[in-house]
Amino acid sequence: MYFFIYESNKIKDKQAKLLDIISLKFSDLGIRYDKVTVTPLRTADILAHDAILEGRYKTIVAVGSDKTASQVINTLAKLKKANPQVKNWPVFGMVPLRDSRIADVLGLPHDATICDTLTSRKVEVIDLGRADGSYFMTSFNADVVDRKKSIWDKLTTAVKSFSKTRLPEVSFDVDKQIFAKTKLTSLSAINSLSDINFDGKEKIKLSKITPKDQMLDFIMYGGDKKNKESDLSFFRGKRIKFYCKYKLIMSCDGQPIKKVPEVFEIVPKAMEVIVGKTRRFN
Repeated sequence: MYFFIYESNKIKDKQAKLLDIISLKFSDLGIRYDKVTVTPLRTADILAHDAILEGRYKTIVAVGSDKTASQVINTLAKLKKANPQVKNWPVFGMVPLRDSRIADVLGLPHDATICDTLTSRKVEVIDLGRADGSYFMTSFNADVVDRKKSIWDKLTTAVKSFSKTRLPEVSFDVDKQIFAKTKLTSLSAINSLSDINFDGKEKIKLSKITPKDQMLDFIMYGGDKKNKESDLSFFRGKRIKFYCKYKLIMSCDGQPIKKVPEVFEIVPKAMEVIVGKTRRFN
């Protein structure tokens, strides 16, 4: 049985039509499902939590954006960690109604073919990344914040010029084997690639970045923004301890977080997910 968590009732006509097609498809196939809409008091993580504990649903489907998907993913992962004795956890699925990093990684289409993807239910077991208590399917990303800027500028313009920013020194160790200090402009802890367009990508074996290898890929840029490619550092590991006392603009799966994590780690075989033909891993 499927459980659909709708991000909002306020959707465009094209999106409403897609959801109607999904409902008709499931009804025609005799597939049972329930659906519920997020409210200010009943957020996606609360709805997912209750549905999972109810135990009737084999698949939890986030309908909307990465915000809803990320909340469902975190709820699934945290409940699984807290209840290791339970074996049959729901599979995660998604109906993307707008641009989605998570849907791109999983190869989930944005049109009516998502019906076939959900009903055919091809499932893969994947790893998740964890930055302290926040789980992510794609990546954790951070950029240096110029502390002289206003809060509004930080949110809207992020980092316009690293040359005017005092670059912080960060320290880290990778699996207690690699220890380093460096000046930081940005970093990414990657579990799976949602975007392959970044400076210096030719220096990295992109085919190695997959959510099934039980490794995190840690990409850091330091020094002058104009020479990002030459200042790229790339590490792979299972657990990365990280220290930075400066403020950073940070996100997990594109969703903002406040506290700078002290530990990045891989959570092997953390979740079963529905995937499509265009998924970015094998």
